[in-house]
Amino acid sequence: MLEPFKDAQELLEGDKYVTLSLLPIAIKAIRAALIIIVSAEGGGAPQNRVRNLAKRLLFDFRERWKEDNASQYLVGDVITRGRGIRQVGLHPLAAFASALDPRTKFLKAYSKEDRIKIWAGLHNKAMEHCLLPGGVVEFAQKHVIKNTIQDKGASDSLSRHAKITRNKNFFNMGQESEEDEDNEGTMGEEADAVTNIAMQIESEITKYKSWSALTFFEVDEDGTTEVHADPLLWWKEKQFQFPILSCLARKYLCIPATEAPSERIFSTASLLLSKFRNRMDPDLAGRMVFIKKNYEWYEEFLTKKASEE
Repeated sequence: MLEPFKDAQELLEGDKYVTLSLLPIAIKAIRAALIIIVSAEGGGAPQNRVRNLAKRLLFDFRERWKEDNASQYLVGDVITRGRGIRQVGLHPLAAFASALDPRTKFLKAYSKEDRIKIWAGLHNKAMEHCLLPGGVVEFAQKHVIKNTIQDKGASDSLSRHAKITRNKNFFNMGQESEEDEDNEGTMGEEADAVTNIAMQIESEITKYKSWSALTFFEVDEDGTTEVHADPLLWWKEKQFQFPILSCLARKYLCIPATEAPSERIFSTASLLLSKFRNRMDPDLAGRMVFIKKNYEWYEEFLTKKASEE
């Protein structure tokens, strides 16, 4: 009965692969396993004790992660707190991570209604990202203003025929402020820039959803061991096809599903900074922890580099 919980723990506490997008799958798998145990019939006293324990676990599980058919997606980043101020339901970031993970992008752990809401919410997040200072929309607006100034300067060199054509609307033009007219044109083009970005986001989402999913596991370089496929590597290779979604993928897929990776770092630091070694320079301590956590990868890197040479 506890095996699904153990599998979920081992899956979500990893620190060498993306985990947040796998959280909805783990939740659904545990719920399904508990329902099977509770629904089983027959058996003696031991089976009845296991079944009663499973019922209590399922009750607490549904209270924590909602009912089986309830919406799992929390719209608008609103976090609901239940008994013991525990979060009720899955955090929206987990939904966005699942959508941006090419392994789980079909969102099979969610209902059809939730899938529509998640993609709509992701579209809004992409627009918010583009509207940030220095984002895509600001760059497009600066480009529009620059082109407007260039067009205004170029108008001074128009031919006499073009000037005569404009003068046909002389009286209509005289009833408007030249400054207002320029501002209205610029604002209209800036609004067009926002609309174009929204269309680009929708185009990227449609294209991304139409592509085949990435497998959960792949064979490593030596061809002998199966390892978790890397969605971040996939996005790095496809960043030019999906310039906006790839930015969101780097933002959400790097979030760990549990605190286990950070707790390991604290454990390493506690072994390094003991009561007998408490005057070490913080920068040196940080470098030593970094070496400890990455030495295995560095050895593999040196071995690979030596073999290539």
